[in-house]
Amino acid sequence: MERYSRKEALKVVLRRFAYRHVVFDTAMAKSYYKLPEKEIKLAVAELVAEGVLVENEGPYLLNTDAVLLANYEPIPLHFVYAVHRNDFLYKSNEHILKEQFKPLYEHLEYDHELLQYLLIDGEFRGAVVGHFRNGPYDLNDVVCDLPDAEARKEEILEAVREVNFGKDPERFMGKVL
Repeated sequence: MERYSRKEALKVVLRRFAYRHVVFDTAMAKSYYKLPEKEIKLAVAELVAEGVLVENEGPYLLNTDAVLLANYEPIPLHFVYAVHRNDFLYKSNEHILKEQFKPLYEHLEYDHELLQYLLIDGEFRGAVVGHFRNGPYDLNDVVCDLPDAEARKEEILEAVREVNFGKDPERFMGKVL
């Protein structure tokens, strides 16, 4: 407890956060660590002044990552992952995801809680809703905001089955399977 001041400890934690997240903003760090954003902003400002972090048109990243990404040519992504609510990516984006996907499931007439988010081609694009249980969850529906959701239905359902012990959801985009 006496080795680091609170700000020094926060700077260490934020360097580690940047290493794992690559690109982040202070709201993401606040969402993950549940610390006051004011403190996070002060620590980030010091890390920028020290040259550890660089600002990249709003978000921050490690200086070493900025050097690597300067000449990076991105490849198109094609994958689907069902991400649990305890996952690092979810926890750091929780403040955005809850509001982004709420319109997709808040009106559903059947029992539903948010179980998992769908990371599709590198972006959060959907959610699995149902009911928590000891054992396999009740999977009531898979909802997403993809314009071509039907075309990728099997790929999405396979990702959901993979993290839910092979269990199929009852519905896809509100339609009974």
